[in-house]
Amino acid sequence: RLAIYDRPCLTHEAGILGTYLDLSIQDRYSGTRIGQQLFDRVRDHLAQEGLLDRAAQFFCNSAAWVRLLRKDLIETIRRCHHLTGYDFLGAVDAHWHRTGYACGVLNEFLEFKPGDSLEEIRQYNAPTVLLLDGLKDYNLTRGTQLRRKIWISHFGANSLENMLVEWRFRSKDEKILRSGRIAVGPILPGELKPLSIVEIDIDSTFAIGKYSLDVSLSVNGKRFTNGW
Repeated sequence: RLAIYDRPCLTHEAGILGTYLDLSIQDRYSGTRIGQQLFDRVRDHLAQEGLLDRAAQFFCNSAAWVRLLRKDLIETIRRCHHLTGYDFLGAVDAHWHRTGYACGVLNEFLEFKPGDSLEEIRQYNAPTVLLLDGLKDYNLTRGTQLRRKIWISHFGANSLENMLVEWRFRSKDEKILRSGRIAVGPILPGELKPLSIVEIDIDSTFAIGKYSLDVSLSVNGKRFTNGW
């Protein structure tokens, strides 16, 4: 639908991804004009359902789920040739704009939620980002091949030249099972461009387990990374 436009397009309010409420911050509202009513209502409801002792687990698990969704969402936007920008919703939780509006990357006290870090977020939310296509199927079986294309979305001020792309396929115990590297040509500001292809035969040497693919780009003394 965006292909018909001649001018650059932005997407508005991408990422309305809410976590559960963090009851551990309730005491910070003691004696304030806002008060603690929002937290009291959630506590009462969870208590009625016999789930109050699991509130912290619910919150941490919801933060982990949103972290995966946020990364996938922004990377999908960065892979879209017809989008040149996005505004993300939201930076900070805004409970008092909407009741229990926990859609922020940070909570209302400008703190990261469990598991989040600035380093990880900058892997997919920065001027220069490495991307991977074909992520619809995360499950691999023996006798098949993992084949993924590595992309770069570059909105930095200057061109990138003399680049080295490296990738590593690791097991859960950090053992590197497959790896590769390739020198790639210049990338201009505003370009979305494929850099390399990862091809791995899933043979009998692979045991059942969780694996990760890490990609890095070295250029002009800088290093960009991402992983899945």
